[in-house]
Amino acid sequence: MMPSGSGEGGRSFRWTDLFGSFSSCNSEASVNQPARDYANPGEPDAPLYHPLQEDGQRRQELSDRLGINSIGSDMPDEVRESILKTHNSIELKIEKALRSDRFSEDSLMEKRHQIRGVLFYPNGKALSLRTYNQHLHYMENFGTHRSVPYKRVIKALYNQDLELEKI
Repeated sequence: MMPSGSGEGGRSFRWTDLFGSFSSCNSEASVNQPARDYANPGEPDAPLYHPLQEDGQRRQELSDRLGINSIGSDMPDEVRESILKTHNSIELKIEKALRSDRFSEDSLMEKRHQIRGVLFYPNGKALSLRTYNQHLHYMENFGTHRSVPYKRVIKALYNQDLELEKI
């Protein structure tokens, strides 16, 4: 019988070669956390996303559209700002998803106002801030492709209420 750690070829190994040292510097928390000075080696870096529209222009267009679709409703400024921030986040996620689905960038830019109508004003007027936040939360936790706003866009494409070109 060979001693513990001895291999057939006379090579021996130490458990610390496989699992690391059990000293206090390798506590369970530090073993389960990636080092702070480098990215997770198991995950490739996410490519930097370049939106199709400049932030200022996007925000202005979203603000103008919200104003039109909320005429007659008394919306406090802080609610309006929160809705605009949420619209911006949702729109970026939808844009990224549609681009990953290989819809043409030109087509997305050309039809952005129709897409916004489908995303944010399905009944012709603004939804509640709570609803928009729920949509964003769902996208962040379960993925954009599974979200209600994304499914609205796909349904509009299927029903030919919206036409986008593929690349």
